[in-house]
Amino acid sequence: VHGLFAYAIVALLVSSEGRMSLPWLDHAAARFMGRISYSFYLWNFPILYAITTVGFATIAADHWLSAPNSMALALFVVSSLVTIPIAWLSYRVVEQPLIRVGKLIRT
Repeated sequence: VHGLFAYAIVALLVSSEGRMSLPWLDHAAARFMGRISYSFYLWNFPILYAITTVGFATIAADHWLSAPNSMALALFVVSSLVTIPIAWLSYRVVEQPLIRVGKLIRT
């Protein structure tokens, strides 16, 4: 679903030949998520896996099965709230210094 959504946005922007803009992508929150998106991508699955494993160990299976959509939404929210600060830290500590080194090497 994420891939299709991203494809639709890119397709709309490309096909409009500069006539279309998406102002919601210019907000600080969207730019922040864009900056940390690679770190978010790298950390999201391991964190989601850990949270799900703990969740299955601590919450009875009948609760998971009685409201699967609610549980999936809760997993999404909790894993996102945990992943965002870790991705930001990874971006600051790993990505930014390596980007600076890459720019120094290039020049």
